[in-house]
Amino acid sequence: MRLDSITLHEVALTRSDGGTGEALIVQASHEEHHGWSEIAIGPTPWHGTEFFDSAWLFASTYAIPELIERPPVHPSGTGIRLERLRGHPRTRMALELALWDLYSRTHALPMLDALGGGHQNLTFSAKLKIQDTLQDLEKLADSALDRGASVLHVAIRPGWDIDPLAALRSRFPLVRIVADAHGSFDPSESRILASLDQYGIECLLEPFSPDDTTATTLLAKNADSNIWVRVRNERDLANAPHAHVAGLLIDGDAFGGFRPLLDVATFCLEHGLLGALAPSGATVLSAGHTALLAAATGLDVGPLAHYFGQWGRDIVKPGWKPGKLGLDLPTGSGTGLTVDRPYLQRQTRRTEVITA
Repeated sequence: MRLDSITLHEVALTRSDGGTGEALIVQASHEEHHGWSEIAIGPTPWHGTEFFDSAWLFASTYAIPELIERPPVHPSGTGIRLERLRGHPRTRMALELALWDLYSRTHALPMLDALGGGHQNLTFSAKLKIQDTLQDLEKLADSALDRGASVLHVAIRPGWDIDPLAALRSRFPLVRIVADAHGSFDPSESRILASLDQYGIECLLEPFSPDDTTATTLLAKNADSNIWVRVRNERDLANAPHAHVAGLLIDGDAFGGFRPLLDVATFCLEHGLLGALAPSGATVLSAGHTALLAAATGLDVGPLAHYFGQWGRDIVKPGWKPGKLGLDLPTGSGTGLTVDRPYLQRQTRRTEVITA
């Protein structure tokens, strides 16, 4: 494929509620065509080993020069081009996705077709964070369902577990509910977790610390509800069948490329595991890539509703949003999403263009 340059943008964003945020954007260019992606990381190393400065150094000094000097024949060869380098899977994933987008736009193809095809319409869930009151939680759920979400992905923790699920089930008797514990419970509280079955939850996600596989296994064997766990790396993936869990919420960016993600989807099929792809970036651009990758791999898509409307203005121009019947994938070449380039430039705090 033809590749003239790859540009990194660190962008400042303003939330709808007045808060602030930031995103690290990749732009791959050939002549008048541009492919876009977001490196799904945070600005500091509090939540992971990849963060803005480390990704910038890895990409600008090593990975991007490698791709510019020897562009892969096809985006699927990105991983091979970068195989001499170690670490930074999220940055690798973003670079590859930008090349997929560029390739698709250059050839006037929808990116989903370039990836191999898949479902054009997806069901998705809405993330409901812990609220001050049950009334606030119910209002949040009402809003999410009105925006097209078909699943309520409810955060729970010790002390905020039975009451929120009971309230939501009473208010929405037919809606699918996922209870997400974020590893906050102790194994001594397994009886409370098992009692959540009575509220007809679809699954209980990550009840205990990811390292406590014994407690997870025991709960999976004794609870009526399906137990799911988060998968953040290959070790988590390998451990899942031994824990007798029913499904996996997969951090796709952590696997570093489309081919490894296809291998994860195949692993799920071979072991009879359900799988959903978790979005982890900040912008609608990241949500779009998550939806496309889920469709192309046959995985479900995780909590996505909060991406629409969380920013006062997103770097992606308005137009793509959920409907009453789910989430239709964007149409048009590439991702089908249009980056608002003038706004991106105004919001960019630092940028670097790497050329041959």
